[in-house]
Amino acid sequence: MVRTPPRPFDLETLFPQLTSFARSAVRLHPWPGAPDRTASSVGGPLLWPADEPWPVCGAAHEVGVQRFFFERRMATRPYATTPADVRRERAIRRSAADRSVADRSVAEVQYTAEERAVLDRIASRADVPEFRPGEPVVLVPVAQLFADDLPWFDFPAGTDLLQILWCPFEHEDGQVRPEARWRSSSSVQSPSTEQPEPVLIQRDGFLPAPCEVRPEQIVEYPSLDVLPPELRSRIRDWMTSAGVDHWLDLACYRGWKVAGWESWALIDPVSLSCRCGAAMTPLLTAARYESDAPAWTPVEDERAAAEHRLPSGEPTGVDMGPGGVLQIYRCTADARHPVQHRTI
Repeated sequence: MVRTPPRPFDLETLFPQLTSFARSAVRLHPWPGAPDRTASSVGGPLLWPADEPWPVCGAAHEVGVQRFFFERRMATRPYATTPADVRRERAIRRSAADRSVADRSVAEVQYTAEERAVLDRIASRADVPEFRPGEPVVLVPVAQLFADDLPWFDFPAGTDLLQILWCPFEHEDGQVRPEARWRSSSSVQSPSTEQPEPVLIQRDGFLPAPCEVRPEQIVEYPSLDVLPPELRSRIRDWMTSAGVDHWLDLACYRGWKVAGWESWALIDPVSLSCRCGAAMTPLLTAARYESDAPAWTPVEDERAAAEHRLPSGEPTGVDMGPGGVLQIYRCTADARHPVQHRTI
């Protein structure tokens, strides 16, 4: 059992009006591992019917280029990379980091000559396949969540499995394009044993690393801008007197989670509506950092860090760019309607 520390303050006792704004959320606590298709995971294989086509994105995609000097001339290389190279680079960096932790005399991460050669080859993009803009892009698995692991979350009737994938290329909003599948796991009688993957991805941060999940229910409260003005004013006065710098450090988690509140940081709160006219509500939060505030660092992670057993604070390898948080929404009238997303 992974536990978030108790909140430093009892917010509902301090501000009883917050009770009506409280929402349940499920922290996923992704942890590097090798989940199989029958397990809840982030970035792991999906329980996918063998007779169901794997989803692709047919939108127009572009790959930018990076200019650099080589042998006294200007050259270019594509930003795109391959899933295999992303995995190779992550493995090398993790291995080198582990050696550095084990050797207390090393002040920084050291790479072997062989490792450095591979990293340089990957960075050069010299052998990246040619990008073909007109070809559909295979979606990559983002999360698979079984109802048995999330008893605090309401699944649509007749389903017990949520699967989220996204296109690993930037779209018109500068972000990936996610899709959701709700299904009954018992209906997958003949699961696919092989899952396709894209030839190229825009960048390494769009490919989640396989992680096990350790779900935990928490209670959240919204960003200050969502609260009534009078309550917002009283909370700000209290924060000043209590020496609290950031409300979200107490009220709303910004890591991987299901449901809960949006932790608005980059933009002002925005209400979204489904194409059917119904309101949208948070479904999944995908984030770069798992504990960007000490108050949200799990007790077990603190112990592991003290013993130098804690993996990177970015276990999934996901990076959405500025802000680092992608919020995916579902329709409140019918969860099977297309999801929407925002970078917050």
